[in-house]
Amino acid sequence: RGRRLPPGAGMSRRAVLVSLHRRQPADHRRSDRPNRAVALRHIAAMLGHAPRERNYAQIDILGEIGTKVTARSVELRLAAQSARGMPLLIRINSNGGSVSACEEIISIIDAAAPRSISTYSWGMCASSAVDLMLLGRTRWSHRDTKFKLHFCSMNLADTDLRLTASVLRTAARVAAAEDERLLKTYSEKTRVDPARLAKILKKDEWLNARTMRALGFLTI
Repeated sequence: RGRRLPPGAGMSRRAVLVSLHRRQPADHRRSDRPNRAVALRHIAAMLGHAPRERNYAQIDILGEIGTKVTARSVELRLAAQSARGMPLLIRINSNGGSVSACEEIISIIDAAAPRSISTYSWGMCASSAVDLMLLGRTRWSHRDTKFKLHFCSMNLADTDLRLTASVLRTAARVAAAEDERLLKTYSEKTRVDPARLAKILKKDEWLNARTMRALGFLTI
């Protein structure tokens, strides 16, 4: 999770990222299951025809990213489906999690070179799970899904890093850069002004599917 640093030593971006989390307590997740018939209709719209069984790949992001869902588990799931070049459906019910783990999962999905990506959210799609949701060109959700957008937080006290002034300054720089990247990504995907998005993220409030659709995070 992080290495111990000698007094006054610097701190790598990687060491900070493993301590960056954007998540919500898991007990907020809802148990609603996606309706398969509805999901297939949306996949049909994505593909341009009614899907036959197994003509698209699927991965499920269920639970905390970095613990319940890892880059390795996603990689194995894609390999098992021979998913390279196929349309990909990502189903999400997650409270978010590790920023570095989320980046690794995105890299694994990019490496699979899916022909197209569609994402479906139900229950909860919070924090870093929103980053995965935005991978989809087609993005939809259960009407009762709860969403949360917010900036990064740090759990440096949970690591073996020594919290020197140098470590804290580096951590602050990395967190600021990550927040800036977040706003840029969200703005590019939704076409919402970064200043408006920043106000929403600072509020750290739950949002419903209708609001997320109005903001452009959902396309259906």
